[in-house]
Amino acid sequence: MNNELIIIVEDDLLIARDLKETLEKEGFKAISNIADYNSAVKSIQELKPSLVLIDINLSKTHEGIKIASYLNELNEIPFIFVTSCNDKASLEKVKKTKPYGYINKPFRDVDIITSIVLTLNNFKHRKIDPLRTDSKKTNDAPYKIRKVINYINENINDKIEVKELAEISNWKIHHFIRIFSSEIGTTPYKYILERKMEIAKALIESTDQPIQEISYDLNFQNYSNFYLAFRKRYKISPEAYRKHKIEN
Repeated sequence: MNNELIIIVEDDLLIARDLKETLEKEGFKAISNIADYNSAVKSIQELKPSLVLIDINLSKTHEGIKIASYLNELNEIPFIFVTSCNDKASLEKVKKTKPYGYINKPFRDVDIITSIVLTLNNFKHRKIDPLRTDSKKTNDAPYKIRKVINYINENINDKIEVKELAEISNWKIHHFIRIFSSEIGTTPYKYILERKMEIAKALIESTDQPIQEISYDLNFQNYSNFYLAFRKRYKISPEAYRKHKIEN
């Protein structure tokens, strides 16, 4: 489905295997036999992955944060922490690396897939994130659009009205739509629908959750609307898509 390569940096072989199986079931390519800083850097340099999943405590040290710092300097590949490390000192170090995601162990497959889908999308639009770019902006549009994108990601399972997004930006609705479309390359409505479709597709592939339940969880008004949106986006019905993935 995706063809993106994801590197898993994890010294617990069982967790690494589970992550690899989850990602491959979803259609990603995954490399998981990496458990330290030097191996991670070498693999990143040679393989040029689309994303890196990192455990913080590798061999009971914080080498994961060191890997994250390397990726920040590289500024070419997003990363997500997948860890059971929750002490205050570690979290302060984590915050400084500006991860695209943070998933606590034990995790659910849906948490991993959803976080990856949103991270890859956010990285594609990283030009609007002033904290991750050296470009000098003379206006506050990138900050406001980033705030809106964060709100969408955090509330993607809810019904999101364009009016409330405009209120977050403090712009009038028509001005907001124009600026959003200019920065992102699509309208707010289409952006929200695309994110919902990506998550729905990932859930249909990687879980056995009933499809109708998925549509309700993503707050579609009714299953018919979800069905039509999915079919329009992927040229196949949700049921046929799941059947195809199971058979293949």
